[in-house]
Amino acid sequence: MNIANLEVDQLRRQLTQTQAQLANARDALRVNQDILVRIGPLAEKGAIGEIQYLQQEQEVNNRQTEVNRLVEEEQRLELAIVQAQEQFRNTQVASQDDLQKRIAANDNQIANIDSQLTKTMLENDKRLQEVEGQLVELQQTLQYQDLRAPVSGTVFNLRANQPGYVANSTEPIMEIVPADALVARVFITNRDIGFVQEGMAVD
Repeated sequence: MNIANLEVDQLRRQLTQTQAQLANARDALRVNQDILVRIGPLAEKGAIGEIQYLQQEQEVNNRQTEVNRLVEEEQRLELAIVQAQEQFRNTQVASQDDLQKRIAANDNQIANIDSQLTKTMLENDKRLQEVEGQLVELQQTLQYQDLRAPVSGTVFNLRANQPGYVANSTEPIMEIVPADALVARVFITNRDIGFVQEGMAVD
C-alpha cells in the first residue's frame, strides 16, 4: 500500500513538471507565431530574406511539435495516475478481503480451540466425578472392613477367621467379653436362694 502511494505521488510530481513545461512551450509557441505574423508582410515586400522567414516558420513548427508532445505526455500521466489510484483502491480492497479472511480463519481457529478446551474440561470433570465416586466406594469398602465393637473387651468364639468367609445375618461372627466387670440379672427360686453366697462360681 505504501508503494502504491509512492507511485501516485511520483506520477503527480511528473505531471506537475510536464504541465510547467507545457505552459512554457505554449508561451514560446505564441511568441514565435507572433514573430512569424509580423515578418510575413516584410518578407513579401522583400524587407527580410525568404530564408529568415522560412527559419521562423520552422521554429513555429518545432514549438508546435513540442507543445503536442507535452500535451500527450500530460494525458499519459493523468491516465497513469487514474490507473495507479484504481490499482491502489483494488489493493486496499484485496488487502481488506485478505484481512477479513485471516480474521475469519483466526476466529474459526479460536472457536475450535475453545471447543476442544470445553470438551477437555467436560471430560476432565467427568473423569473427576468418576474418581470421586471410586474414592467414595473405596472409603465405604474400607469402612465396612473395620468392625467396631460397642464396648472394649476380648474377642472370642471368632467365626470369620478364614479367607472367603461369608457372613450370615442370622448368626454372629464373633463374641466379645467386656473388659469391665460383668453385670448379670439372675433369677433364683425361693428354695435355692438360701444356698447363694458371695463369690460363688457361676456355671
